[in-house]
Amino acid sequence: YLIYQCGGFMGLSLFFIGCSVVAFILFFRVAQQAATFSYAFICAVVVLPLLSYRQEIRPEVFSLLFCGIYLYIVFNVRARRLPLWFLYILPFLQLAWVNCHIFFPLGIFILLLFTLDAFRTKQFFLEHCIIAACAVGASFITPFGSAGFFAPFTIFREYGYMIAENQTLMFMLKRFHNPLYIYVGVLAAIAGILFFCTTLA
Repeated sequence: YLIYQCGGFMGLSLFFIGCSVVAFILFFRVAQQAATFSYAFICAVVVLPLLSYRQEIRPEVFSLLFCGIYLYIVFNVRARRLPLWFLYILPFLQLAWVNCHIFFPLGIFILLLFTLDAFRTKQFFLEHCIIAACAVGASFITPFGSAGFFAPFTIFREYGYMIAENQTLMFMLKRFHNPLYIYVGVLAAIAGILFFCTTLA
């Protein structure tokens, strides 16, 4: 609202683009650190059609940005490129996230994954447990209290009509015949296979 008051729709557009670019850079940087620049570049080119498809200003840009920040921080703390105290920023970001967009459970999910990894590697396990617990606690601090925390798990109740964003990939493909949905399915299948292979390795 403040951005719109100051810069109108153009200001909102620039803000949306800025958040999207920063999120993209964070994800790209993590991919580059985890593999190589070449692999990160190839993956970025592959997913570019998906990133460019959602052009209108939408609130999920907050979740995209927060996911990038979370992943960048926990990954680099794990690799000891960032000091441990960076983790303590995350509960405050979680407080902002829960009041911005309904995908905030992704932040908790990322923290839990890295907490399990910390248990496996015996590296900063206690700190990860504390941060994850604080993030869960911060997720209850909304104008709606506990109802705000559980909103992502109850949102599909009593809509009264169908919303395209909540439909399955197969439903969208049959209804709109957009080749992009086939592309999404292929990428999801490839990602699942690669995840399974790397997990076994």
